[in-house]
Amino acid sequence: MTGQPKLVLALALFAVILGLPRWVLGFLFARRKKLFTKEFAGAIDAIVRSVRSGLPTNEALRIVARETPDPVGAEFTRLVDGLKVGVTLEQGLKKMHESMPTAEVGFFAIVMTIQAKSGGNLSEALSNLAFVLRDRKRLEGKIKAMSSEAKASAGIIGSLPPVVMGIVWLPTPAYINLLFTERVGNLMLLA
Repeated sequence: MTGQPKLVLALALFAVILGLPRWVLGFLFARRKKLFTKEFAGAIDAIVRSVRSGLPTNEALRIVARETPDPVGAEFTRLVDGLKVGVTLEQGLKKMHESMPTAEVGFFAIVMTIQAKSGGNLSEALSNLAFVLRDRKRLEGKIKAMSSEAKASAGIIGSLPPVVMGIVWLPTPAYINLLFTERVGNLMLLA
């Protein structure tokens, strides 16, 4: 189609067939994890408020499953449904971490498991966890803000060669066309 050898087209097609679905799924999963992380601290706060008001832990989890938007609500719904059919809290939290492998869910699973085994003040432990999760999110935002200048500089520096090539090509196309027509030029472009 583009005048390339059939082997190059076959390799490109192979890369698109295998790479595109992986990229799309990776993109969708990353977006889902980002939404989950955004809402997760609020869900923990809802559990804390429910437990402090005297509700049992299972009922607090049901409230979060019902009232929290997806994807947090969907994950808690799976957890609550598992608890209804006899899955232990520890197993349910492990499955939750497998379907949403974030550090936040791991922390939540550890806190809930330890509290279930040893007892103690669950609302205080979850309140501290919610504070830590919010602090982590704030720190990540600060890191992104601090690194955005370096990223912008890298983008500008990275765009300079194609821009300069285009500027040189406009008045003297024969000068730049050697990069596309000669073998040494192709190697230079590849490098």
